[in-house]
Amino acid sequence: AYLMLNNKQTNELELTVARNWDRENIADSEAVFSRSIVSQALKEGQAILATNAQADDRFQNAKSVVSNSLRSILCIPLTLQGRVIGALYADNRITQDVFRREQIPLLTAFGTQAAIAIENARQFGAVKNDLENALTELKSLQIELDRGHVEKQVSQITESDYFQRLASQASDMRRRGADKPSETE
Repeated sequence: AYLMLNNKQTNELELTVARNWDRENIADSEAVFSRSIVSQALKEGQAILATNAQADDRFQNAKSVVSNSLRSILCIPLTLQGRVIGALYADNRITQDVFRREQIPLLTAFGTQAAIAIENARQFGAVKNDLENALTELKSLQIELDRGHVEKQVSQITESDYFQRLASQASDMRRRGADKPSETE
């Protein structure tokens, strides 16, 4: 079974999760499925069911069906507000009639709920990234505000009469120290 999702940047369908009948993950390089059936389901926006794909006239020209000896196939497009965001695909190479037509409404409803959950997760991720960017910018602005506040406070201190008197006294002391002959002379 495979879950494929549209990549929003490339608008290409990408394999997201692949599992075998033992529920073990399948590496992308080992994934074998009928791309023509997935494409047809996405194009039509309808579930495709084949109880015996080897004998199904619709798939006689599908090389992957023939070369991989696919028997039972089910492909359900994941749609959200009329927009296809991916597909659920399952096949069985050994047994025919694994999937039944009466399962399609339930699996389509599941696919719709999955599409909603996937889109919500994507939007949450986008909002999270936006929030992280906003927090970074806020910290930067806070540093600038703090720096500006410190500079203002330093300016207020250095412009005060008290500081001006201290600066004048320090200057006088330095001048007197420079005017005194050194002890080594």
